[in-house]
Amino acid sequence: MTRAIREHLRDFLAILGLTAAAIISVFVILSGQKASIPEWVPLFGSDRFELKAEFATAQSVTPGQGQSIDIAGIRVGDLTRVELEDGIAVVTMEVDHKYADLIHEDASLLLRPKTGLNDMVIQMNLGEGPETVEEGATIPLANTQPNVNPDEFLATL
Repeated sequence: MTRAIREHLRDFLAILGLTAAAIISVFVILSGQKASIPEWVPLFGSDRFELKAEFATAQSVTPGQGQSIDIAGIRVGDLTRVELEDGIAVVTMEVDHKYADLIHEDASLLLRPKTGLNDMVIQMNLGEGPETVEEGATIPLANTQPNVNPDEFLATL
């Protein structure tokens, strides 16, 4: 084996260099796409704060498509999952830990389109209550508002 590597050292080093370049390229592309790297990945992974919210409707919410949670226009997290529980849409979000201490129990959420194609974003109002929200907590339906389509508004007139 060592004789083969010695004879083909140049080829072996080229393969190692290309493999390293490929791994670095993957991480550069994922960071440019604002992908959330799980905490088990050394050096690049991050642990995030999980939070849930109940919405009357989660129309056009598609986890994994870069849909985010914004506080005052600043991206603080991502939408990770949507489930239906007893006729209520439960949206699971992951928030960066540095912003988790800012979110209070009376926080309110608005589901709004970011583009004309209904790429959704959750706009969060932090709330002013005395207690901050705990990890894994659910923001109730009373504190959330879904997106209102123009045709729904015009139908009421």
